[in-house]
Amino acid sequence: MQEAQAKKDREAVLAATSAKDEAERNARKALEAFDEAQRKWKQGVQPATSPSESQMDALRKSRGFREGAFHVGVAGLTGTGKSSLINALMGVVTGTSEAVPTGNQYTKTVGRYIDARRNYPHIWYDVPGAGTLTAPSWNYFHDQGLFVFDAIMVVWDNRFTDVDIAVLENCVRLKIPTFIIRTKSDVHISNIEERMRDVVEADPTLTNKDRKSRSTVIPFSARAEYISETRQGVELSLHNANLPPMKVYLVSNKTITKIVQGDKNMRNVRVIDEFDLLNDIWALRRATSRGGMIPRMHNVRANTTPHI
Repeated sequence: MQEAQAKKDREAVLAATSAKDEAERNARKALEAFDEAQRKWKQGVQPATSPSESQMDALRKSRGFREGAFHVGVAGLTGTGKSSLINALMGVVTGTSEAVPTGNQYTKTVGRYIDARRNYPHIWYDVPGAGTLTAPSWNYFHDQGLFVFDAIMVVWDNRFTDVDIAVLENCVRLKIPTFIIRTKSDVHISNIEERMRDVVEADPTLTNKDRKSRSTVIPFSARAEYISETRQGVELSLHNANLPPMKVYLVSNKTITKIVQGDKNMRNVRVIDEFDLLNDIWALRRATSRGGMIPRMHNVRANTTPHI
């Protein structure tokens, strides 16, 4: 009788110990999960959430989606030239009466702009820039309802940031066609040219003839450096984020405007990816019209050969 009782006591102790160990393990896991969630929150990493169909339908209705139209969201950090890009894509000169207002003070809510050109059923959506009080970086993709668009343009200027990566991660997850666009390429190339000229002028070992000779190739060298460094930088950022290769379009909004307007005086305009961007947008739109819906692909093709 005593032995049986002792056995029960030992079993009870073992069960209690096991339960205590299990509770401690669960507590550690919960604490680790909390710490990880808090770390991601501080870093601006948003949880992977997917919108419901009812959310999608409600947002499409509120944003004036139309049957047969191609709805493109233009997103990115504030000050990257998103509004000016929309103007260029519509062939409208920024600052004119029909242009999309530009400047950080204007884009506080998602703007809707119908392309007035015949046979171009595009509706462009100017999304508030991430990193502002009205569009904080954390949860930018979900809060701005980017999941509803037929395609998304991720626009950047000086830096390709974690916010851009977060948008691309969601686009890949939801299979939304994406265009990565670096704007103001003409300005960036001009800045590189200026730096190169300063170096040549400051070199005391060069003769005037050498300086003149080197100066003639600076525009080509600056352009090649800009293209190479931009493509390599984006490729590395995508690789580090475990994202697939994607094409990056290097553009000047002024050049896009000239092309869309049919300007015939393009002889001295140095094009990089402007024609590619316009052609790829058109090709994607045509694919949607044939299929009756947006083909959910991971991304637009990666860069193949650089345009130099």
